[in-house]
Amino acid sequence: MLLRAYQAYQGILFDTASYWASTQALKTEVDFVLSRSKESLAIEVKSSGRPGSGACLGLLAIGALKNVTRRTLVYAGQIRDRTTDGIELWPFDYFLAALAEKKLRPSNGHFLPMYSAVSFHSRPTN
Repeated sequence: MLLRAYQAYQGILFDTASYWASTQALKTEVDFVLSRSKESLAIEVKSSGRPGSGACLGLLAIGALKNVTRRTLVYAGQIRDRTTDGIELWPFDYFLAALAEKKLRPSNGHFLPMYSAVSFHSRPTN
């Protein structure tokens, strides 16, 4: 709802917004897939400050699709990070800042400065 409202208010940030679910794996889904041109940004949102072991399953699965150029887990924590699988972990405040600055884009080149990858696995522990 927030993404659609902001899109209507600010103008084009993405061409389409959708939801994705695997046809092969039960409970493997991604909350938002924002597409612009031929690239897509997959976003999974978790209310936890420390996502559990299954938090990135949908993002891992959707990474196999050719047009998905960026995968992001938005969560209630405070640390911006990246998994060894390339999934970006964004605190909710960081996500809101990216949205406000019109920098929510599928490609890394069109977003805020990146940081070095850290040794963190896609399946955070509780």
